[in-house]
Amino acid sequence: MKRSPDNTPGTEHVSLMSRREFARLASLAAVATACSSDSGSPTAPSGNGITIAGNIMTVPLAQNPSLSKTNGMILVAAARALVVRVSANDFRTLTSVCTHQQCTVSSFNGDVLGCPCHGSQFAPSGAVVRGPATQALRVYPTSFSDTTGIITANLA
Repeated sequence: MKRSPDNTPGTEHVSLMSRREFARLASLAAVATACSSDSGSPTAPSGNGITIAGNIMTVPLAQNPSLSKTNGMILVAAARALVVRVSANDFRTLTSVCTHQQCTVSSFNGDVLGCPCHGSQFAPSGAVVRGPATQALRVYPTSFSDTTGIITANLA
């Protein structure tokens, strides 16, 4: 509690957070909860073998079953990135930060990536499919080694 400017006892008031602050904290809590589970959710579970060294993120396909089929996706919260499998050997890595109001894009139905905050939708290419977002998601250079089963993305 904060006291009034003149520090008079009995005049404390509680500072309330804004709706935006609440939504941001609630979404961070949801992401933290999802990251700590091994429930098969699209959020990369712990023990998934994902590494981030500098700007390079590596994702072992064998340890991320959500990417085992075309149209699979994982959210890598630590990198603020999405990895999407668009075909047998084609993976895309995009920012998970919506260009509308920086909420976390967290769903993929095989056709579009979705932002839960205001309904913006994006193609796997990052292009806006439906607003209110008007700018595309950033796409990072991504490669896949069929030999090692490793997806590599340059997040720079």
